[in-house]
Amino acid sequence: MILSWSANAADTFQILSRDWIYPMKFFVGLLLTMAITIFLSGCGTPAQTGDAGSGAGSSAATMTPLADVSVEVADPTTDNVVTLGAAVDKATVAVGDVVTLAIRAKMAPTWHIYAVKGTQTTGVNVPTTFDLKLPSGLEQVGGWDAPESHAISADTWAYDTDVVFRTQIKATAAGSHTINCAVGHQSCNESMCRPPSSADVSVALAVE
Repeated sequence: MILSWSANAADTFQILSRDWIYPMKFFVGLLLTMAITIFLSGCGTPAQTGDAGSGAGSSAATMTPLADVSVEVADPTTDNVVTLGAAVDKATVAVGDVVTLAIRAKMAPTWHIYAVKGTQTTGVNVPTTFDLKLPSGLEQVGGWDAPESHAISADTWAYDTDVVFRTQIKATAAGSHTINCAVGHQSCNESMCRPPSSADVSVALAVE
């Protein structure tokens, strides 16, 4: 009788193992797989919160926006076909402030100057350049913001009429400062080119 009960118990245990335990092991394994998948999906690279489209690095994100600056220049003449002038958006600033320096080039009708060096090709002609001379207490922030030039031939780009170039200057020490810049350029029209030349422009900036 005891042997018969033992045999029946063993048969019952085998049935339970086949019909319940193995499916339970499969179910538990499935739950573990789902839990691991969910956990790993939440451990990816965190979303970026900055402006990914700036393309200029972190320093550009913190740069003060360029200001619009009114620059007075004389009208060009037959002898002086390109006139230049400079101005800043604020004449007086505090240490640590950033100002926008603007240089304006005004050209006589039919005359042009060539694209800023490094922005477009200028063929055999001399590109426009800026040799900025800053005293101790001022420093340039970033490069030059140049207007869009236009193609006058397959490999030559230029500006005509009236254009403004801008950059930023940071005040690092108090004092009465003068910003100087030598603007290199070559002026041409459809029939002739004048020799490359350089003109100096300057503007005062007081730092308190």
